[in-house]
Amino acid sequence: MDPLGLLPYALAAGGGRVDGHEASALVAAGFTLLQRSLPLVRALGTGPVAVRPARWADFLVALAASDGRGLCVRPPHQEAAGFLYPERELAELSVDLRAAPLQATVSTSQHTQVVDLGSHFGLDLIGDTETAGREEPCLTLGDQARWISHRQLLHDARAGMAAHAFTPVHRTLVCTPFTNYDGLVLGVLAPLLAGGAVLTGASLGVQEVHAVLADGEANVVVCGPDMELPPETTARVIRVPLSL
Repeated sequence: MDPLGLLPYALAAGGGRVDGHEASALVAAGFTLLQRSLPLVRALGTGPVAVRPARWADFLVALAASDGRGLCVRPPHQEAAGFLYPERELAELSVDLRAAPLQATVSTSQHTQVVDLGSHFGLDLIGDTETAGREEPCLTLGDQARWISHRQLLHDARAGMAAHAFTPVHRTLVCTPFTNYDGLVLGVLAPLLAGGAVLTGASLGVQEVHAVLADGEANVVVCGPDMELPPETTARVIRVPLSL
């Protein structure tokens, strides 16, 4: 079985950026966290883990830290945003990812550990954006019981990349929920495979989204059909509308 057939390896190989960080650095930070956190390794041995991301950067770190064993993406809660924890009703472990890719805070009922992820800058990742991907569960979104494989995610992302002609010059603002499949594929995975940049807009208000577009920080926006864009941006911003 191809050891590089995991989704985060392919995303790291694309050379893109997420929320101002190199995608490869976020993936490497996730692998570093896994290497340095025995409680997380133990948690992965008992079942899937879950993330309530505050940023797409959190998602990418958590995806790598799940080590291809299954990641449940949950809607963010104010008290839990940015945490990776076992997918059980009573979590015995939480990982604060809000300072990633520099560090993460691992908390259990016994102790709290601040994990330095700085060593990821020396970690060389070898990936392939053309890999077919493993036919193994990669993630599930929201309350869905269906697991989506690495292979399916990569297939759909490449189809989206071709359909919307993503390139490294595209800077995509993603205004969909973290649990929306089309938003994930077209707003995050496809741009990253093409080497572009991804910005989290899901946690922004309408006026903040308009400000990002007006400043030219993004030239693509992935959003629902009800979001209205400022008239002055419609000529230079590509809109990828989704049915939410």
